[in-house]
Amino acid sequence: MSNPVSNSLLVDLYKQLPNDTDLTVALEHGLPGLNFAYGDGWVAYHTPMDNTENVSLETVQHQGENALAMARHFGNLDLSDLSSTSNRIYFNLFGLLVHYPTQWAIPITVALAALWLAFAWLYARFSLLTTKGSLIGLGTPILAAVLSTALSYGLWTLIETLWAGKMTQPTGATYDTLLYSISFVLVTLIVHVALTRWIVRKSNELEMLLGGGFLFLLLLIGSTWFLPGASYLFSIPLLIHYAALIWAACTRDPLETLNHPAVVLGTTLVPILMFTSVFHIVFLLLPPGVHLFSVVLIGMILALMSPAVRMLAHSWKWVLPAAFIAIIVLLGIGWSLAEPGPDRPVYERH
Repeated sequence: MSNPVSNSLLVDLYKQLPNDTDLTVALEHGLPGLNFAYGDGWVAYHTPMDNTENVSLETVQHQGENALAMARHFGNLDLSDLSSTSNRIYFNLFGLLVHYPTQWAIPITVALAALWLAFAWLYARFSLLTTKGSLIGLGTPILAAVLSTALSYGLWTLIETLWAGKMTQPTGATYDTLLYSISFVLVTLIVHVALTRWIVRKSNELEMLLGGGFLFLLLLIGSTWFLPGASYLFSIPLLIHYAALIWAACTRDPLETLNHPAVVLGTTLVPILMFTSVFHIVFLLLPPGVHLFSVVLIGMILALMSPAVRMLAHSWKWVLPAAFIAIIVLLGIGWSLAEPGPDRPVYERH
């Protein structure tokens, strides 16, 4: 393929799914293969709308191009022996398909854990870390994640009761879920900015950045153990995170350096770049109730983006009202569209 777009996260997630696909039969007989699925338009899945008239011609064209490219590639290979004992971690970055052996995941995780300990020791020697500030920097994102999940759950329960329930198919697919998912993200942002505003003078830039890094490191360790194909999502942002800490250590005022625009942009854009496609898939393929689990992950990402969150906390007087207004607008749009009709039918389970 000329422009492959893929990642190893989806492979590991597929292995954990309780449901089967057409590829399951081949895999049960030891035949490897490639699996394809349409992601958008879930409200039509397994309903009378699931027909050829509602199939995107662009998607059919895309599938055809993929099939042709793979036929040309594999048609020129010796496929007499399809056995393989090695897997690879892969993902897209700046238009390139980056890949490396799965066996590298554990050494990378160990190295990043050792580096975090080294940073903690180094900055403690610089007298820039305190026990109280470090605990606040670590505990605040955890508290924010818990509060965000609880508030998002309450918000979704209210939405589902008032209007979204009547716009939900028997499969669990709900119309306009993207509006609600973005609302959950904004709730999470509000909680993190508000709590950061509260503790901004109790925990310095370094303590918050190391706290966010530690939480992300825990996620990396968990993914390396359970979903190695997803480990790149955590290791790449941590590398940028560590680069900022190295730069700060080489300057006269590390705390001031951590407020530098380059640090703010780097620690913000890279996590967003890595996770945007993941959340896009989650928001497309899963019901809003499941999206609530993504709020926890978004909270951990915001903890890693603490330089930007601290900046927003200093501008809370316009950031928080703007986020509240955005939530009201999104929910207002969802409410205004919540009426089943010929163009947006809702079917009953029989």
